[in-house]
Amino acid sequence: MKLVVQIKFDSKKQRITKFGDFRYLVYLPSKKEEPGTMAKFLDVMSKELGVPAHRIKYQGKQGENHIFDIE
Repeated sequence: MKLVVQIKFDSKKQRITKFGDFRYLVYLPSKKEEPGTMAKFLDVMSKELGVPAHRIKYQGKQGENHIFDIE
């Protein structure tokens, strides 16, 4: 299953907006370069999707979107 996510870093609040099936806009309060940012993102998405974080695999980037595969 393919997941398309646009991530906005350095936001005031952490939140998720869903745009249809498996398309999300995620606001994270941490900076892109900050250690642990990807772990925080995976934790947020795993709770949203109801799957373990280790099942969400990064596939690459298309424009501003990050593509993930859920195993």
